[in-house]
Parts: sequence; structure tokens; C-alpha cells
Amino acid sequence: MNVAFIMDYWSSLKPDSDSTLALIHEALKRKFSVGILHPDDLTIRDSVTSGFF
Repeated sequence: MNVAFIMDYWSSLKPDSDSTLALIHEALKRKFSVGILHPDDLTIRDSVTSGFF
């Protein structure tokens, strides 16, 4: 399974309490393919949202 996470930049994360990091860790333990996107990586065209990583 492929999973993409939209998250804040690394510099603003709090590793002790950030739930996104826990979700990413669990997805990797389950052998999912994980992609990480930042808001700047997203585009909207004709009401379709796309992200590239």
C-alpha cells in the first residue's frame, strides 16, 4: 500500500509528541510505501489536488 503524509517541515516538528511521526513509523513497520509531502508540494488544477514527492 502507498501512503502519502502531508506534514509540516522537519524544523517545526516536535518528535516527542508529533502524531504524524508515529503514523509514519507504524506505516513503515507494516511495509507500506511512505511518501512525505509539504504544503508547498501540492497543486490544484481543475479542482484536482496533486502532490509530487
